Amino acid sequence: MTYSSYTIWALPDTQVFADLRVELFPAEIWQHYFAITNGRYNTLELLDRWQIGHLLIEYEAQNELYALLSASPAWCERFRDDRSAVIARCT
Repeated sequence: MTYSSYTIWALPDTQVFADLRVELFPAEIWQHYFAITNGRYNTLELLDRWQIGHLLIEYEAQNELYALLSASPAWCERFRDDRSAVIARCT
């Protein structure tokens, strides 16, 4: 959510999973969004189900998600600064 408006602005041809217009998305999307962003047990399955290929995250605020993706051989860190990281599928 933190970066959704920026992503829509910077990459207008790229689809985001969800954005700040909460009312436009069904409850299931939000349930899955929070499961993913919190790095819950089914995060990797949800990323596959929704065919999510890249994540822009705040790695300290989303430390469980960051740790899960960092430990997975299917995901690679493509960019990192003092606050954010871009994690993408390793293909």
